[in-house]
Amino acid sequence: MHIKAIISANSKQEANRISDKLTQKKLVAGTLITKGDSRYHWKDDVVEEEYFNISCYTLDSKKERIIENVEDLHSDDVPIIEFTEIDGNQDFLDWIEENIADHS
Repeated sequence: MHIKAIISANSKQEANRISDKLTQKKLVAGTLITKGDSRYHWKDDVVEEEYFNISCYTLDSKKERIIENVEDLHSDDVPIIEFTEIDGNQDFLDWIEENIADHS
């Protein structure tokens, strides 16, 4: 199954570090980093911060390794690591499969 992972990051540097590691290990075929404002509940307060979101394109079989790698690199106690099944044009799906290590 083809999936998209959305991973939060506290800074551009952290987003780049996570993106580089996942791509170098061929856990993802590629990433796209965007930034925006975030508001969330944390320890009885509403926090407002700028966050960076990393969109990653991968296969379902890589979820656990992605989670392990992100948790090792991330500065948050509870990082956002969200997965969604995707579909798309066949060339895009083929590109994902061709650029993931060992396809398992």
